[in-house]
Amino acid sequence: MRRSTIVVILFALIVGALVAYNQYVRQQPPVEISLAVDPLVEDWVRAAVEQYNATDPRVQNGAVRVHYTVDVVIGDVKAWTGTSGWTAVKHPDLWIPASSMAVQYYPSSPFQSVQPSLARTPLVWGGFISRLAALSPSGAELDWPLVSEALKKGTWAAVGASGIPGNINMALNDPSASSAGLAAILTGAASLNTSDTVTGSVLNGASAQAWLRSVDDSIRGLKTVSAAKDMATYGASRVQFGLLPESQWLMSLQDLRRREDVHFSYPAYQYVLDAPLVMWSDTDTTEVERQAAAGLGQYLIGSAGQQTVLQYGWRPAKSEPSDSAALFAVAIPYGISVQAIPGTPVLTPARSDAEYLARELQ
Repeated sequence: MRRSTIVVILFALIVGALVAYNQYVRQQPPVEISLAVDPLVEDWVRAAVEQYNATDPRVQNGAVRVHYTVDVVIGDVKAWTGTSGWTAVKHPDLWIPASSMAVQYYPSSPFQSVQPSLARTPLVWGGFISRLAALSPSGAELDWPLVSEALKKGTWAAVGASGIPGNINMALNDPSASSAGLAAILTGAASLNTSDTVTGSVLNGASAQAWLRSVDDSIRGLKTVSAAKDMATYGASRVQFGLLPESQWLMSLQDLRRREDVHFSYPAYQYVLDAPLVMWSDTDTTEVERQAAAGLGQYLIGSAGQQTVLQYGWRPAKSEPSDSAALFAVAIPYGISVQAIPGTPVLTPARSDAEYLARELQ
């Protein structure tokens, strides 16, 4: 038999073996990898995970198929304050909270970092033009000093807007459930103290206590994970302005504008939500699970994952959006910036101080 014929036969056998092996792998059920997410990241994570699953992801040099499922949706604060029900036996394989603050506060954290940030969204003031004009006749941008004074007075009539009935109601995500809401309160406390550091001594002071009560009065009964959508649904009759993640404003902008024109501005003290990816890591964690976590992390931080992030109003993890990014481009005339996020970053406080704020605003 000619050598060339032997080579062809060997090549055909190898190809056949590879095809058979590939078919065998495909016939095996994939290893299921579970994810827990904060509601703020849920939509884009579900979309990105679905896209990654469609690529038939594998680990162990292609020998093991994996499939990712977002099966737990829980607010960050609820997770780290102990209401998640997670134990060493029952827990998600992966977790994408809205903020790394949640991982830092998780007691005796079993979580190991996979990607420190998948996307970012800062806090942004926004509101209906008519109400912003009533709050700030001088045209100064909305921020905590102005808002705090208005909340003390309580009603629109009391701030001089006699033609506007009712109470002053501010939109926040629920501080007792979400990192977004808790972060907004931290920026307020920082502003009150004119410092990037929030401590227990500051929070227990008389002025801080009065401020917290006024905030609680303004948002009581209105705490939600979709405050921007509520504003778009009910208009100024329910909530007139708020401090919310930029991504929520961007996703609701068109519906908000059907009610009334809006304007956005950035707080002087800022807390950026950074959406990390972490994995549960203990002696029972398998190499398949570790490789699956790394694979998903690489996909989400890659070009396809980062494009999905932009489509849901989040900024890429390591860059700013271009002024042609669809959701941002539409929002630029209303005050949204695609430059580096402005504001002095607020330092993450001690867990006990953050827990105190969450409890006070339940």
